[in-house]
Amino acid sequence: MKRIAIAMSRYQDHVEWLTAQVAHVTNVSPDAINTGTPLAYYGMDSAGFRQLSVDLKAEKKIEV
Repeated sequence: MKRIAIAMSRYQDHVEWLTAQVAHVTNVSPDAINTGTPLAYYGMDSAGFRQLSVDLKAEKKIEV
C-alpha cells in the first residue's frame, strides 16, 4: 500500500510540474489547463514542446 501511495504522490507531483510548465510556455493560467485536453488547444507548438523537453531533462532528468 505504501508503494502505491508513493507512486501516486510522484505522479501528482509530475502532473503539477508539467501543468505549471505548459502554463508558463503558453501564457495560460495553470487552473485553466485540463490534463485531458490536447496541448495544442492551449497553443503548444514545436517550440513549446522543445522547451518542455529541455526543462524535463534539466529539472526532472527525463529525456524525451
